[in-house]
Amino acid sequence: MDSFLLISCTLTVILIIVHAVISRRKGNHENNGGIPGHWTYSATLLISFLLLLIYSAGVCWLFYSDISWPHVGSLGSIFLFVLCPGILFQIFFLAYSLIKRKLPARRIWARLLSILLGVILATQLMDRAQTMAMEIFEETYHPLIEEIQSNLPHPCSPETPYANHESLAGIKNMGHLWHDEEHFILTFSGRSADVDGSTIYFFSKKGGWTIFHNDSLEESKHLEGLLTGMKECRENP
Repeated sequence: MDSFLLISCTLTVILIIVHAVISRRKGNHENNGGIPGHWTYSATLLISFLLLLIYSAGVCWLFYSDISWPHVGSLGSIFLFVLCPGILFQIFFLAYSLIKRKLPARRIWARLLSILLGVILATQLMDRAQTMAMEIFEETYHPLIEEIQSNLPHPCSPETPYANHESLAGIKNMGHLWHDEEHFILTFSGRSADVDGSTIYFFSKKGGWTIFHNDSLEESKHLEGLLTGMKECRENP
C-alpha cells in the first residue's frame, strides 16, 4: 500500500510538472499551440483530465477512510486542502479550454478562486466525514448497546456471549465495558489528527455517545469520575 501511494504521488507530481510546462510552452497562445488540432492542446487537456481523475479519486479515498471510524480531526484530511483546490482548478481549465477552444493564458485569478473555494469545500468534507463516521458507528453498535442493557445487572456474565449473537455478527471490536449493575459505560479508542487519539464512550444513564480528544483534561477527568465505583469487565463483551 505504501509503495502504491509513493508511486501514485510520484506520477502525479510528474503530470503536474508536464502539464505546467506544456500548457505554458512558448508560442502556445500566440500561434497555433493553444488551439484544437495542435499536439500541445490535446496533450494538455488529456493531462488535465488525468489530474482531475487522480485528485477526485484521492478525495474519495480520504473521505471513505475518514468515515470508517470516529475521530476528532484526521491527519489524512489535511490533504483535502491540496486536492480540493486542484479539482476546482482542473474543472475550470478543462471547461475554459473546451468552451473557448484554446488554453487559458492568464490563470492567476482562477487559481486564487480555486484555492478559496477549495478550502471551503475541504472544510465541509472534513466536517461531514466526522459526522458520518459517528453516525455509522452509532448505528453499527446499537445492537451491542441493547444487548448489554438487557443483561443488566450482570452484563459481564459468561452466559452472555455478545460476540456470538446474531445481531452482532461482523463486529470485531467490542470495546471495553464497565458497570455498577444499574448503569454501564462502554468505551472505545478513536482517532485524531495527532498521535494522542481520542476516546469514544457510551454512558447508559445519559443514553448517548460522547467523543473527545485525549488532550482534553476536563473530559478525561469527567470520564474517570463516571467510572469511579464501577466494575471493569475482565473479558470485554
